[in-house]
Amino acid sequence: TTLAGLGKGFTFDEVVRSAQACADEGLSVAHYVMFGGPGETAETAARGLANLKRLPTSVVFAYVGVRILPKTRLWECAVQDGVIAAGDSLLRPTYYLSPGVQRAELETTIAAAFKKRRHWIFPPSDLRIRVKVMHRFGFRGILWDQLLALDPGSAGT
Repeated sequence: TTLAGLGKGFTFDEVVRSAQACADEGLSVAHYVMFGGPGETAETAARGLANLKRLPTSVVFAYVGVRILPKTRLWECAVQDGVIAAGDSLLRPTYYLSPGVQRAELETTIAAAFKKRRHWIFPPSDLRIRVKVMHRFGFRGILWDQLLALDPGSAGT
């Protein structure tokens, strides 16, 4: 629902197929997912979280809200939904959150789903904490491989 609401032009099944092709080649994959986009409800968020389990083992970074940029499809949706007014300045980052969800409830739902998977990162501030700890232990560079290796439960998510 969120992919369609953002006009992404691809489906989650296509994401799964692409991620599987990478996994088949031994490539580590990271997915950046946004919850709260146009059309999002508690039900679609739950479906989105269930969909993430279909991905082959990969790192997942989740965010709540989508930054609104002027004169984009999301900007039009935000104006239509009353999230912003057409004349609002967007110099300071402004984020769209579907009127169909409550931020606190959505964040709690995502946090619960991500809790037992070290390679799924939410809230975003957790990434800074994990990277800092990994750097202290001498890890450098892109850390996706290390996040997957440190999570014994990551196989078969």
